[in-house]
Amino acid sequence: MSWKPVAPAALLALAACGAAPAPSPTPTPSVAATQDGTFAACRTRADGDPAASQSCADAELARIARTLPGHAEAATRHAAALRALGDDAIARGTFGQGAAAQVAVADAAVRLSQRRAAWLAGGDAPTGRGDPARLGADARAAWSASRATSCAAWPVTDCAARYDALLGAYQPAAEPTPMPEPVTTATGLPLPDCAQVKAAGLVGGALGDAFYRRYPTSLADPKGVDHVALDAAAIDNVVGYLACVATLTDGDPTVADNAAALFASPRHGAAAFAALTARAHADTPEGKGAARFLQQMKAMVE
Repeated sequence: MSWKPVAPAALLALAACGAAPAPSPTPTPSVAATQDGTFAACRTRADGDPAASQSCADAELARIARTLPGHAEAATRHAAALRALGDDAIARGTFGQGAAAQVAVADAAVRLSQRRAAWLAGGDAPTGRGDPARLGADARAAWSASRATSCAAWPVTDCAARYDALLGAYQPAAEPTPMPEPVTTATGLPLPDCAQVKAAGLVGGALGDAFYRRYPTSLADPKGVDHVALDAAAIDNVVGYLACVATLTDGDPTVADNAAALFASPRHGAAAFAALTARAHADTPEGKGAARFLQQMKAMVE
């Protein structure tokens, strides 16, 4: 899917012909931002409709371009950079997928262009950080060309060093670190089911000691549990064992302390809570014990 802002395309055509945008007032920070409220009102009326939101963005981008007349090459490069940044954001899923992502990309183009225009017209320099290295090759090249031509056209202080901060509109937060792929299989699985635990006849401290020896250390390690491959059946087995021992030991904190890594795990935590919640719904003594253990784990992790 390609993001193609209408207004920048029109500006590219104008620049290619050597024509400047329609006459506008002398560029000042206030002129560059004057109609931001108009854009906001337009977006409110659009109410999330992708086509209407895009039309709002197109109109605002055209207005912003008219506040910085007389630099056709810079306008051309900026429009090309917006297109490349939009395509890159869609391809990478920076703002999610589908129509909502298209709307977010259009909004990002407006935010970047508003900040750029106000700054180049003499306003405050952009703050924050932007990292071209996080862009794909095409977007990075287009951005570099836009930065070079804009900084040549407008004599703002430390332009090249500060220009990348504008990328914050497309980089709202550091990209999440990819979740590590499972590289190990937990030893000691499957764990005993509750009937087997009860059949062993251990109670109190003896059961707690047996649990400590039996529970896989890889599942109790906050830094290692995400590397362990666990399917739904394995998680249900582990959660059932934890709930059983917690119930039979009257909530021994040793059980909860060792279970915390699994329930807090970015990879497995949601599935672990889902499995425990399902057990807690059972109208049985085991279900009531699982419900108590569920509350204990929520208090520790959430």
